Amino acid sequence: MRAKNVSGHEVTTRVGHRIAPEADASFLALLQCPLLLPATFKPGETKEFVSEYLFLKDTPERVTAFRVTYEFANDRR
Repeated sequence: MRAKNVSGHEVTTRVGHRIAPEADASFLALLQCPLLLPATFKPGETKEFVSEYLFLKDTPERVTAFRVTYEFANDRR
C-alpha cells in the first residue's frame, strides 16, 4: 500500500484494518503490518507499506476472497 501526506504539515496516523465480508473475517490472519504502530509523514511525503495476511486452514471453500480497507486516523498522543 502507498500512502501520501497531501497536507502542508506533518501528520502522525494510526491505521485500522477493516475486513469484508465481516462475517468471514475470522478466517483471515494478519501476519505482519508496519502500520500497527503510528506512522509519521512529513508534508508531501509518500511511504509504501507491505502487509501480509494468511487464509487459515479451516477456511470454508465458499470463502474465496476478502477486501481489506485501511482506515487512517490521527494519532493524538
